[in-house]
Amino acid sequence: MVSIVKFIGMAAAIVAAQAKQEDKADLRVLGAMVGQDSLRTESSIELVTSREQWQSVWASHGGTKVLTSGRPPVPGHDAPNADFQKTVVLAVFVGEVSPARNVVVVGTKTDGDRHILRLDVQPLNPGVQLQTRPFAFFVLPRFQKKLDIEIPGRKDDGTPGWRVITSFPPLPSNSVKKSRE
Repeated sequence: MVSIVKFIGMAAAIVAAQAKQEDKADLRVLGAMVGQDSLRTESSIELVTSREQWQSVWASHGGTKVLTSGRPPVPGHDAPNADFQKTVVLAVFVGEVSPARNVVVVGTKTDGDRHILRLDVQPLNPGVQLQTRPFAFFVLPRFQKKLDIEIPGRKDDGTPGWRVITSFPPLPSNSVKKSRE
């Protein structure tokens, strides 16, 4: 319950602090929310750039609304606020997995005309064989360069390294892009 409030507050504070940065700056994750109980059963990565799409993605995930009274969240209510004039939300759905896993950001960087966001899906507790549906929502600043999402794997030459699993073009306007793994 507190994580949604922290997610919104952290994103707003960091966006304000970074508003003066030039477009050439490295990509930074401004906020994150992760969990194990999405209603989404298939893996996908979606870049959400509008309030309407955010509401749709949040609802299909089984999103909850935090109640200020301290009571448990209520399923199926409004998505957390996001300023889509300045930010986007990268929604990562892993699908059904066992053991329980967590989506983590391993690193970010800018390489020439592209931003790179490196993600990994790591076991929470390898000894516990629970079936879960991990998800992560990452708040990113709107970007003017291509965004490549990379995960650990084999390069084209067979050596260990990072491989691009999906890409999103620069965002000159408020549009929604979707990619399936």
